[in-house]
Amino acid sequence: MLILFVVMVGGYYVAWFVCSHIAWGGDEWLYGVFKALQVMSPVIILAIMAIGSIIFLACAIKKPLQYLDDVIDAAKTLSNPDAPAVSLSQELSEVENELNLARAQSRENLRLHRGAEQRKNDLIMYLAHDLKTLLSSVIGYLTLLHDEGDLSPKLRKKYLSIALDKAERLEDLINEFFEITRFNLSEITLQYGRINLTRLLE
Repeated sequence: MLILFVVMVGGYYVAWFVCSHIAWGGDEWLYGVFKALQVMSPVIILAIMAIGSIIFLACAIKKPLQYLDDVIDAAKTLSNPDAPAVSLSQELSEVENELNLARAQSRENLRLHRGAEQRKNDLIMYLAHDLKTLLSSVIGYLTLLHDEGDLSPKLRKKYLSIALDKAERLEDLINEFFEITRFNLSEITLQYGRINLTRLLE
């Protein structure tokens, strides 16, 4: 804008100098051009300054809007873990670093979440396997007691004791399963405090 203003004022003074320091015959067309420039120069200067201001403001607004569009486009890729790292212009290097950091944290959180889900699924699978094993054992002993009517009382008592032990273990596993489910559905807040470590170890 300053350069444009200097050029316009310089043009005015050139036209004034040419018109006032050179002897003209009065019918030269060049004299008419310079005289018109001298007379109209304030209006021309204002018009050109206004147009220059509009162009300058348009360029000044367009650049930040372009930056904003770049940031929005980069932010849209954050949810895609397979997308390449965010790359922005030098002026937006801090935003680029923050977006890449957010992407890295998002990937790490996703990895931890998947790991936790896998561990939970494994635990449920192991519990289900143990439950099925114990239940099959209990059913086996009870079926044996039901089908074999000529078992001795001592053997019958032994099988009943084994079936009862396995049924109690089955109950413990079911209770553990319910505890896991309850803890999974509730928010657990740890309460820190001093403990007697010797008593804990005992």
